[in-house]
Formats: sequence, C-alpha cells, structure tokens
Amino acid sequence: MSNIKRHIATSFAFVSGSNVLQKFFSLASFLLLVRLLSLYEYGILTLILSLSLPAIAIISIGISGIIGTEIVLARGDGNKARIKGIAREYLAINVVSSVLLFVVAYFLKEIIFAYKNIPYESYFLPILLFILFQVAVNYMRIFLKSFEKFKSMAVVESLETFFRFAAIVVILMFFDFNLKNIFSAYVISKFLSVFAIFIFSAGLLREIFSNENVEGRVIYKIIKSYGKWAIIKNILKRSVGSLRLWLIKIFLDAQSVAIFGVASKVVGLASKVFPLQTIISPLVSRKIKDK
Repeated sequence: MSNIKRHIATSFAFVSGSNVLQKFFSLASFLLLVRLLSLYEYGILTLILSLSLPAIAIISIGISGIIGTEIVLARGDGNKARIKGIAREYLAINVVSSVLLFVVAYFLKEIIFAYKNIPYESYFLPILLFILFQVAVNYMRIFLKSFEKFKSMAVVESLETFFRFAAIVVILMFFDFNLKNIFSAYVISKFLSVFAIFIFSAGLLREIFSNENVEGRVIYKIIKSYGKWAIIKNILKRSVGSLRLWLIKIFLDAQSVAIFGVASKVVGLASKVFPLQTIISPLVSRKIKDK
C-alpha cells in the first residue's frame, strides 16, 4: 500500500472512530438536557448558544476555510515564510476582532438580552468566554488539519464532547441543575478543550512561529484577490442560522425554539459519521501543488 493510501486509511479509521465517540457523548449530553430541562429552558439555552455563531464568524472574518487551504498550498511549495505570515496575521485579526466585538457587545448587552427577556448579568460574561475559547480552538484546529494531524484532531474533538458530557454530569450530581449552571458547564468544557488542543498543537505552532523568514501582508492579498466573497458568504450564512432561531422566538416562543433545536440536533447526530471530506481536502490540495 502506498504511503498516501496508508495515510488516508489510518486517518479515516481514527477520525471515524472519533466521530462515533463524539456522537455517543453528544447524544448522552443531549438526552440529559432534554430530560431534565424544561422546554423553555432548553429553548433559552439554544438561543444563547446561537449568539456565538455570527460572533465567531465575524471574529474570524469568515475566511477560516480559505486560511486552511492557503496553508496547505504553501506547504506544497515549501514556503514556510508564507505559512508564518498567515499564522501571525490571522492571529492578530482574531485578537483585534475579538476586542472590538466584545467592546461593542458590552455597550449593546442590555439591548441584546433585555429585549429577549434574558438576564444579561447571568450570561454576558459566560457567552463572551465561550466565544473566546471557541475562537482559540478554531485557530489551532486550522493548523492541525492543514498539516494533516488527523489523529490529534480526532483525540481533541472526542475530548471536547467528553468534557461537555462530564461537566453536565458533575452539575447534575453536585449542583443545582438549572440553566445558568448548565451554560457554565459548556464554558468550562470549552476551556478544557482549549487546553487539550493546545497540548497537541503547541509544537507545530512553535515550529511555525520560530521560522526566521516571514512573508508580509499575506491575508490582505488573499482578501483582495478572492477572499472578500468568502467573508460576505460565511458571515451571512452564520448570521442567518442564528437569526432563524431568534425569529422563532419572536413570532412564537422559547418552547418552539426548543422543539426546532431538538429536531436539528437529532438530524445532526444522525449525519457526518464518515469524515472523507475532512481527510481528503488538505491531501488533494497538497498533492496538486506537489505536481
């Protein structure tokens, strides 16, 4: 068996196994939540989590997929200076965008939460931390995927769903099983996910940033050439997904949001077990450049 075929086969096995574990822990967490929370509480939890979708898209400026592809192409060229330039500039974009978005959210928090009858004092800081942790995970995941560290990705993503399930169980056993504590479990599990993915990606990131040469204004050139269309498309896509839930809340009620969320979760749990696209995409891009 050729090296590429062996790499695909082993990666497929690891990521498929990871997906099965993720489905198991996600299903277990889901069943606990729908069993012990009221429809109203589950609907509010779904709404709060939905706020992170457009926020993360705005912070990443909607080009995380393009960033991954550009890193893979630079690897094919052996252009370490370009990879460092992308890594450094995209990190700066994430940090600056996070600060700006959080400042805007701070001044609009009463409007955002009070209008929806959600007490912002309880959820404003946790949702910001949840978004920040997810942005950090997404940033490091780009490099694991682009450098074909599929085994590491499989472990990290399995741990993420396990951490969430374990945090929910701890809340159930030792604390009041209410909405505030459940969302705290989400935040804590996301923090643990940041720690886990950092362990697996620290060496890779250290190698990237230790390179002496760096190409400048890489992301600006990408956005100027073709990335601007991805920015518009992806931010709108994430925003529409969140807006759909809020429209259900506005015209119906939180219970309807819960029913819609449960249906969407069931569909999600029944799909995406086989990870061919995750594995093949970076390999194909790299092999095309090798040719």
